[in-house]
Amino acid sequence: MNDYRNPLIAESMRVLGMVNKFNRGIAIVKQDLEHNGNPPAVFDVNKMTEFRVTINAKKSGEINRESGEIKYNTVRNDSVVLEIIRRNPGVKREKIFLELRTSIRSVERALARLKADKVIEYRGSNKTGGWYIRT
Repeated sequence: MNDYRNPLIAESMRVLGMVNKFNRGIAIVKQDLEHNGNPPAVFDVNKMTEFRVTINAKKSGEINRESGEIKYNTVRNDSVVLEIIRRNPGVKREKIFLELRTSIRSVERALARLKADKVIEYRGSNKTGGWYIRT
């Protein structure tokens, strides 16, 4: 889309370094959503002074209690975190963080979802305990 609301302001922002490239934001959002397996965003640019982007996040999916597999529309980190715990019973959050190479907050969210789904549990003290697959 090349319909800038105010071309003078758009060019000024580009010159000041506040805009990297024209028309790249929407393409980047579309690409990232597709890469993550999310449905496409809905862009509403019909108003003169504002625009709206609606992103529908995917659901966390269902977990097969026997196999431990996460099936259907899963969050990528959940299955990876579960596999790390399966390979390393008693693993600490920091080790998962280092292996996953994502933010510590993403690891915490994945652990919280898996714990809420009663797939994993934390055993032991805060200092010496770790994460285990529930039996």
